Amino acid sequence: MLAVSINVATPITVIIHTEEEFDWNNGFFRLNNHVTHGAELISFAEQIIETGVELVLAMDYAFVTSKQGCQVIDYFKEKKYQNFNFASHLHPWINPPFNEPTIDGNKIEEFYSYPGNLPEALEEAKLTALTEIIEEKTGVRPTTYLAGRYGTG
Repeated sequence: MLAVSINVATPITVIIHTEEEFDWNNGFFRLNNHVTHGAELISFAEQIIETGVELVLAMDYAFVTSKQGCQVIDYFKEKKYQNFNFASHLHPWINPPFNEPTIDGNKIEEFYSYPGNLPEALEEAKLTALTEIIEEKTGVRPTTYLAGRYGTG
C-alpha cells in the first residue's frame, strides 16, 4: 500500500497516464489493450485527491473502452470532486481508425507509435475518436491533452 503525504502550499496537478497494460520494450501491438488495474487505480487516486492536489486522469482509448476503465470513470463521475479532471492521452496503436501500416496486421512500427509521425488527417481522426469516446463515457469533453512521449503532434 502506497501512502501519499503532501503539504500543498502552491497548486499542484498530478497527471496519471491512464492506459492499457503492456511492455514498452516489446513493441506496439493493437491487441495490447488489457486493463486490469481499476481497483488499484481508484485507491491510489483517492489518496492523491485527499492531499488536496488536482488529479487528472489522462485516458487512452483502451482504458476508456475497457470494463475496468469504465468502472473507474463511473466512480469518479459519481464523486464529483472539484480537484479532479478527465483528459485525453493518445496511444495511436490501439486507437481507431486503424489506417497506419502494420506488421502482420497487429504490430505497429515504432515510428507510427508517436502521434506526431502520423499523417495529419489520421492523427486528427484518432484524436477525434478519442475525444468523442471520452465525452460519451464521462459526460464532459476533455480540455487537456497529454501529448505523451516527447510531447509532439
